Amino acid sequence: MPDSPPPYTGFVSFPSFGDIPNIVEPDIGLAERSNAVSISISIHNAPIDQKDPNAYQPDQIDERLLYYQRYSILAGMRTIDYLISRGDVAEDQIGVFGVSQGGGLALAVAGADSRVKLLGFSNPSSCNHPGLNYDLP
Repeated sequence: MPDSPPPYTGFVSFPSFGDIPNIVEPDIGLAERSNAVSISISIHNAPIDQKDPNAYQPDQIDERLLYYQRYSILAGMRTIDYLISRGDVAEDQIGVFGVSQGGGLALAVAGADSRVKLLGFSNPSSCNHPGLNYDLP
């Protein structure tokens, strides 16, 4: 939490791929440097300090209700709901970010939720990277 008075920017960070314990950590530095409320979410159905024995299951991409990442995207949108409901986060100052799986999820949430005004990602999964086919620098 920032030390200055609100309104604050709200950031949601998504985890990279994996289900190892403590893969989700709050980005305290981001909150301090940007005067923001920063929240990290887990996408698994287990306490963050424990491995999820059912991680990424079920995962049937052709079945809308059984696609694992569907719930990850919805969790991101519900986290935005929470940030805005606090009353100290500005509704027009919401950002999402992540790396790898988290980058793919940040892209999906930013595309699905018009409240997202800032998107940061690196090496997003769930994306096609055709530039590699053209030997670009």
